[in-house]
Amino acid sequence: VWNLGLVWDLEIENWDLSGPALAGLEFDLPRCRGGCRGEGSELGMAKIDKISLQLKEIVGESHIIKEADQLNDYGLDGKRPKVVVFPGTISEVSKVVAYANEQSLALLPMGNGTKIGVGGIPRKMDIVLSTLRLNQMTDCDCDNLTLSAESGITLGEVQKRLSQEGKGYFLPLDPPFTEKATLGGIVATNSSGPRRLLY
Repeated sequence: VWNLGLVWDLEIENWDLSGPALAGLEFDLPRCRGGCRGEGSELGMAKIDKISLQLKEIVGESHIIKEADQLNDYGLDGKRPKVVVFPGTISEVSKVVAYANEQSLALLPMGNGTKIGVGGIPRKMDIVLSTLRLNQMTDCDCDNLTLSAESGITLGEVQKRLSQEGKGYFLPLDPPFTEKATLGGIVATNSSGPRRLLY
């Protein structure tokens, strides 16, 4: 099985994957295009509604996605989550993780999805935990060259804030999609770029 997701900017739709040179090969496509497999999941609609209701109590109704057309945007390798949740605090993350564990639900963290083709293929996706609301730089001590930030903040935002310190501060990272890549995703995929070798 070839995982074409390792090259995240390929335009798969334009490839002819049926030619004789590729006969007999299987391809894992990284995103759901035109719908995902497993539309009739192991979890029934009543169970999904119960999960959504519990997650709404944790993060609020406006921070849950359960509509099928919107869930396709969070699909991966032909699988689509049942629910996407956007916690805004560490406490909410802890409660979501605890709930998923109690219910034996598969939980997949996700930032902006710029490195979605890097890593293992999930066996199942019940809940996607988006880190996009966890986007604060909580501490910046430039004199000691340290900063603390939440996992959903983008590298572009960190660089912008550091440059405002006025002394040329920056993080020596240059992964692909710098403006969209989140710190959590960069750390999780070790996608720091070649600039780090200078430092």
